[in-house]
Amino acid sequence: MPMNRNPEVRFSAELSDHALGMLEYIEEQDGYVGEFELDGLSVELFLFATADYPKIADRIAVAHRLLAMLKERDIRRDIAPRVRKLYEDGWRETREAVADEGIAERLSLESIHIDGEGGVGLSFDDGDLFFGHFVDVQLTPKFKIEHVGISG
Repeated sequence: MPMNRNPEVRFSAELSDHALGMLEYIEEQDGYVGEFELDGLSVELFLFATADYPKIADRIAVAHRLLAMLKERDIRRDIAPRVRKLYEDGWRETREAVADEGIAERLSLESIHIDGEGGVGLSFDDGDLFFGHFVDVQLTPKFKIEHVGISG
């Protein structure tokens, strides 16, 4: 069930952005969904939008800053030590050890989720480190790594 429905707040069915492409509002998901290309890979984007957080331009601005940061720095290298610890603490079993660089090379960004307060979630394909699970990363609104975990 969608949260906090306010008939006074309406969202455009679609938005077009020069960097993010076409974004479609999906009421059941409480936000805009789209797909764009980054470093030759297709990345899904979700921007949270409800009556409590109606200013979608705020999330678009966060997405622009995030894209600029992702083009400037390889965040996979930043999260690799934490991912390696997860791998070694319960997923490695009898498989080979993997250095941080090897872990970073295996990860590929699948999706970005930007919440109503500017927090960012990144989801990476695990490159089979965790038997097909996703590596999820939570960033603060200033793009500092807050949490790294496994899902799916």
